[in-house]
Amino acid sequence: GEVPSLNSLLLQTLEELKPFAADLAVHVCGTHVLRTALCILAGVEFVDAYAPASGAKNTQTNAIVTEWDNGPLALTRRGKFKDKRKKKKKKPAGGGGDDVRGSSRQEVTVMKPFNMTSDLRSEEFRNESNSLLRDMVDIISLAEGQQLQRGIKNKTNKVQPPGELQQRSCHPSSGPLLVQMLRLLSYRNNDSNFGKKGPFSGTDALADRKLGILPPEPRYSSGSEAETLVYRLLCWDPNITVGNDDDESREAELNDNDAAKQPYASDIIYGLSGEPRGSILLETILHCCPDSFHDILCKIGGFYDEATMKEYVSHGVSNFVVQTLLVSARDKNQISKLVKCL
Repeated sequence: GEVPSLNSLLLQTLEELKPFAADLAVHVCGTHVLRTALCILAGVEFVDAYAPASGAKNTQTNAIVTEWDNGPLALTRRGKFKDKRKKKKKKPAGGGGDDVRGSSRQEVTVMKPFNMTSDLRSEEFRNESNSLLRDMVDIISLAEGQQLQRGIKNKTNKVQPPGELQQRSCHPSSGPLLVQMLRLLSYRNNDSNFGKKGPFSGTDALADRKLGILPPEPRYSSGSEAETLVYRLLCWDPNITVGNDDDESREAELNDNDAAKQPYASDIIYGLSGEPRGSILLETILHCCPDSFHDILCKIGGFYDEATMKEYVSHGVSNFVVQTLLVSARDKNQISKLVKCL
């Protein structure tokens, strides 16, 4: 018979993996298989930005410089590595007691920059991969059977209370997978516009890796698959209007009772901000969300409240969320409101 093409073999392989995606997402090895599968279906590949030259050494220690010392991976690392001369303490049987974010290297690799791959963006491949990608996203985000439609407001839909998906957001295997999935959907939604010059978007002028400022991420638009995933993660009810979603009047203050309109989201944002893996997911949402939703998240999460903000800043993990919040602020008015609470 005719030998199938490589594209066909890839799609057939991923189709066979699809029924097991929910279980693979929480497996220490299976999650890496799913990350690769999602990249293939989305037509992207990882690139190494600021990668050190081969064999480069630190001038002071004479040690070889790696991505963990210089580059995107170093930026997402939380805490300092222990002195190699000290004996490593054994972790408890349950793996608990790890409050330092970024102690596991695998979850930070998902923050590396993407590059669109032309070989995986042919019309023939895209027609077959798009539906498979949507199915994989639904399975991994546990959306099967839920009535919340993609990016569509429907008064008959009911938002599910926090459950297994929110627990998986903080899981050492599925948490990084969800981060990568959100970034992939944002790239797919906005890859044609990303790179255009504009304030706080698509410019390298604001990127400074020494200050922890990563290059800007593409932002998803209203009604996109990325937006629907964010709604699922935050248990956000799209039928309830919070504040003013009109970009032209974003400077209007949000109502005091807006947090009560999204009770699940308020607690989830607070919980994610203090969790090593969940905080990276929350930071990704802040980087990728539209301007109006970014402002609303600040209000719902209590970042405009002085007492709550001080609690975030004093925490060993959530203070990184505050740093990302300041870096990703959309305009001077928003920065002013955040700084007043510090």
